[in-house]
Amino acid sequence: MDSLLSPWTLEIAKCSKAEDDILGILAASITPRSKIDEALTKLALMKDPRRQVQAPIPTVEAHEELYVVSFDGSARMKRGGGAYSAILWKLPGWTVMKARSGYAESLTFNEAEYHGFLLGLELLQEVAPKRLVVCGD
Repeated sequence: MDSLLSPWTLEIAKCSKAEDDILGILAASITPRSKIDEALTKLALMKDPRRQVQAPIPTVEAHEELYVVSFDGSARMKRGGGAYSAILWKLPGWTVMKARSGYAESLTFNEAEYHGFLLGLELLQEVAPKRLVVCGD
């Protein structure tokens, strides 16, 4: 039994939104006209709609004390380290109560973010907030 190898290379990649539109055009171009609506409907059903979740927006009364901890981290693998920081705010005036940053060798991006989160928790050690919002990306 002889095999015949294809002269083409098959590459499989995840489609972006723009490529989904191209996929629809391609499907329409190779589908008989009488079946186009059916084929495009199947493609549309395969697309997973993005779900948007609306987080509740915290409100602060004038007499209330609300604390916000914001943190961030960043790393560059080529440079071999990552920086991270955290800020403790007091609302309603957005007063900076404390702020710190740090640097560590051999951190990944996620580890730098996590170090920023932990640093934010450290800033709370001497504060006993009744309400707290933590913000990070």
